[in-house]
Amino acid sequence: MRKFIGGILLLAFALYLRLDPLYGSFINGSRVSNMCWVSHYWILSYLLMGSGFIMAVTGLLGVYGAHKEKTTFLGIFCIALLIVVLTQLVVGILGFIWKEEFKRQITDCIKEGIRFDYGQSDTHTFSIDYMQRRMQCCGGDGPVDYANSNWGRQWSNNGRVPSSCCSSWDQDTVVCNLARPTFVSGCSERLIWMFERHGVLIICVSIILVGFEALGFLFNVILWCALNSKITVPEQWEMVGTIENQETDTQYSQYSRSSSKPSFNNRF
Repeated sequence: MRKFIGGILLLAFALYLRLDPLYGSFINGSRVSNMCWVSHYWILSYLLMGSGFIMAVTGLLGVYGAHKEKTTFLGIFCIALLIVVLTQLVVGILGFIWKEEFKRQITDCIKEGIRFDYGQSDTHTFSIDYMQRRMQCCGGDGPVDYANSNWGRQWSNNGRVPSSCCSSWDQDTVVCNLARPTFVSGCSERLIWMFERHGVLIICVSIILVGFEALGFLFNVILWCALNSKITVPEQWEMVGTIENQETDTQYSQYSRSSSKPSFNNRF
């Protein structure tokens, strides 16, 4: 049952990473969706979803097999558990390999999105505004990124930043003067920090799950061997008992025939 609960939690966490509004709205922007790191992010999310689903299903199979003493289900549980462990190891290795690429692509992606797409694409504009308000940041490296953007070159926006950069955000305000209090931290640094925090959480959860899975695999193998012994040993004893009974019957029949033979002395 612990495997089932762990699988549900892992599946829920993977769905959160996949469907989180911050990542979803930002990643699905016009320019961002074509960046290669997005496909890597989706791959990791889907691998975690698959691991959680397999853990949940095999957890139920393991409970059913142990309750009904079905060695077939226990064998399936062992194989599936091994697949889950290998998948989690693959996720960890890929995350480590792609870590620096994530950082570089995220920084380039945000800066290019602000420079070319902000104010031009409604989807991307909403994504950047949502990210800046939620993470309390402005631009890729800072508010200066808007000075070199297509949006900032418009005469009405000259020397200004979007209202989502203002610390006192007003829904009816379109722009924010630099004289007003603004967020000074760049969003690239904040977003990388959030990815790293989620990465550390994924690693910690994976290590804990792998430990429990290793123990579960060991206990499951022991139970599987015990059930096999329970099935085969009585059959062996039954076979031995049958042979002994046959030998006893043979000896008894031979003794009966020798006893019934008339003696030579009895003839006279």
